[in-house]
Amino acid sequence: MNQRSTEHGNDTLVLQMNGVSKIIKGKSIVDKLSFDIRKGEIVGLLGPNGAGKTTTIRMMTGLIGMTEGDVIVQGSSIRNDFQKAIAHIGAIIENPEFYPYMTGFDNLLQYQRMSENVDKERIDEVVTLVGLQEAMNKKVKAYSLGMRQRLGIAQALLHRPKLLILDEPTAGVDIELRRSLWDFLTQINQSGTTIILTTHYLEEAEALCGRIAMLKSGRVVACDTTRNLLQLTNEHCAQLRIDPAA
Repeated sequence: MNQRSTEHGNDTLVLQMNGVSKIIKGKSIVDKLSFDIRKGEIVGLLGPNGAGKTTTIRMMTGLIGMTEGDVIVQGSSIRNDFQKAIAHIGAIIENPEFYPYMTGFDNLLQYQRMSENVDKERIDEVVTLVGLQEAMNKKVKAYSLGMRQRLGIAQALLHRPKLLILDEPTAGVDIELRRSLWDFLTQINQSGTTIILTTHYLEEAEALCGRIAMLKSGRVVACDTTRNLLQLTNEHCAQLRIDPAA
């Protein structure tokens, strides 16, 4: 399904999925996905386990190759100009990885050494943004799951990416921490970062996302504003006499 915006010019496009497919051993995992992400949006890829969400974002970040199509980031192709395209992306795919016996600050220093134009002031800036000032001198092995998620996002933001890609950012956390992370991601978005995230929680997509692309069996079956999709879902449930919150 081709989901394109006609309301904004190309200068606002951060990411474009152009007919992206992934076939493994003759099986279509992702099938001709096409949609755009605009500057300042939070867009959710919503679907059950096995819908193709993680495969999709792994192709967005070049972690696996595409069978067909291309991903364009800030005008640069992941296929043909990977280094330029990936420079605009910060991502956490599955779980963030750190050196557990090093402090949070030393872990960020390790990443700083691999990045251009990241100084001590930028480290302090992202640490403040994620609210980990009091934890930077603690070893990461002592961090809670929520603190690890925040440190991972700090690391992903160090090089000032235009787009932050998160794979199930609240998986495995309790509802109180989940809501705290929602507030935190909203603040990051308001500071100017475009976000795309995968989730299988409808409540999470409703809380965070301005638009949702619903995936099933590797295809986009619906892509619209969150309000419109929730209205359609509620109407469908009402017709079937189903509680949408169930």
